[in-house]
Amino acid sequence: MKKMIELGQVDYNNSGQKNCTAEIKIELKDSPKGKVLSIMGGIWNSKHSDYYTCGQCLDTILEFFPSNPKVKRIVEIWNRWHLNDMKAGTPKQEACIREMPTPKTGQAIYDLTCEYLESKGLLVDNGYKYGSEWLFEEIPNEIIVEVESF
Repeated sequence: MKKMIELGQVDYNNSGQKNCTAEIKIELKDSPKGKVLSIMGGIWNSKHSDYYTCGQCLDTILEFFPSNPKVKRIVEIWNRWHLNDMKAGTPKQEACIREMPTPKTGQAIYDLTCEYLESKGLLVDNGYKYGSEWLFEEIPNEIIVEVESF
């Protein structure tokens, strides 16, 4: 399943004109392990010839649509389930990381994450050291149904 959700026009350049299209692309595909979710966003220039920003720009998208419940929900799912076949941690480690304070820009996030997990006794969980391979985390069926309904 592939979907493109056009969110509307935004004033990306603070020009006073909403002439840049914002969009979210969602892909849910089958893999040997289960469903894999990929989400990306983009904001086009006014000529629609190139993106001003694209990729994992969920914060930027949310800034332009702060009171849109559908955008908020997509961003929540994006934050939690995007690339669920490339998780660096076990479910316990990932849950712990979600509680971690936001690092300052420019800091080595992997090293800080490992330090944080070590401080919580979770750098190694059931014999698995955080970040030593990509793990698959199954998406709950209710999230799959919700994503397919967008």
